[in-house]
Amino acid sequence: MIRCVARGKQFCVSYASRGKISKSVQSEPAKRRIDEVEKTITEPGPIEDHKRVSELEALVAQKDEIIADKNRQIKSLKQQIKDLNAVASKNDEQCTKYDKQQKQVDALQQCISELSAIIASKDVLLAEASAHYDTLKERIRELMPE
Repeated sequence: MIRCVARGKQFCVSYASRGKISKSVQSEPAKRRIDEVEKTITEPGPIEDHKRVSELEALVAQKDEIIADKNRQIKSLKQQIKDLNAVASKNDEQCTKYDKQQKQVDALQQCISELSAIIASKDVLLAEASAHYDTLKERIRELMPE
């Protein structure tokens, strides 16, 4: 590395002696010159700045439009959620009414079953009583003189 620096200095001295490099350029640090060259290469000119600003403004406008569209979609979705919640609430009320009616139907069916059982037992008792009555009636006829 030291050899390279020494050769670089020799090169600069030889060019300076021929008048190809000015003394002011030769005395400046190399790093500063590299930075200046990079700045001139990488810094955009005013036309490029204006073009870049226009591109950025277009991107910002596009971003704002996308955000506005997404906000409208969010608002629409929130309204749909409210509507669906209202429908769900009505359905819950109807289900509650249906459940109450179903319980009443079940209770009525239970009552009908119990009444049918009571009527069936009464029919059996009535048939037994009728048979017993017929038997008594027969005995009474037998006991009566003709």
